[in-house]
Amino acid sequence: MKIIQKGTTLLLLLTLAACSTNAVTIDKISDQVATQGARNYLNSTINNHDVWFAHVDVLQQGLISGNDKALEVLAKLRTVSDAGASTTIDFMVARAIPDNPRIVSKSVECGFRLDAICNIPFIEEEQAVVDKYISETRAALKRRESDGDMLAGKCFDILESRTTRTAE
Repeated sequence: MKIIQKGTTLLLLLTLAACSTNAVTIDKISDQVATQGARNYLNSTINNHDVWFAHVDVLQQGLISGNDKALEVLAKLRTVSDAGASTTIDFMVARAIPDNPRIVSKSVECGFRLDAICNIPFIEEEQAVVDKYISETRAALKRRESDGDMLAGKCFDILESRTTRTAE
């Protein structure tokens, strides 16, 4: 019985070690984009929904935490993406604004259009989630604007024009 327990424990540890080395990271995604090229990487990952969503989650967390490499990867992908992937990428940047409003200026420096990221990044979502996003984004952008970030102020104005239209 002890041999079986030790064997099971060893198998579990080896499985965990293998999983941890295969974990998706921003660095691994960046390396894949560099090796395969942005278009090939995008085409291969989008066709495998599980992989695509795992990579989107990792990159989204990177944007929220202020990881510049996540933004750089997405900027490369944005240049070769179709309309659906472009919308996803723009929404990812927009969803990071409440936690990382500095991303507005950084994303414009990386080639993103202000009107694409200063948006309500939801297609079908509960109104409470949308309202919370708008409230938190407005506050974050106003803080950045008061610190002298003029693009944050422009982003606030764009968002305001869209929320006013939405409310009517």
